Amino acid sequence: MIWIDLKEAIRADLLGRGLKQPRLRISALDRLEEFLVQIFPEFLVSPALLLSIGRDDVSAKLARLKDNGRLNGAERSVLGDIFRRLDE
Repeated sequence: MIWIDLKEAIRADLLGRGLKQPRLRISALDRLEEFLVQIFPEFLVSPALLLSIGRDDVSAKLARLKDNGRLNGAERSVLGDIFRRLDE
């Protein structure tokens, strides 16, 4: 599976969950994509490489790109969605 397919599946899921503000998580998905491309450019073609790195390490590397050094709740949730889908 390539990233665009995975991203669209996550986006559809977020919109279909009945969240009060799905746009917050969709924005988080877009931000994470930007960060992931900076750190792991090859992930666009092979997102499964994130599994070999591990969720905690990916999360830590993403957090370093943020001014406050931490992922917010929406970003953590979306990152969890990414890893769940990759693990399926």
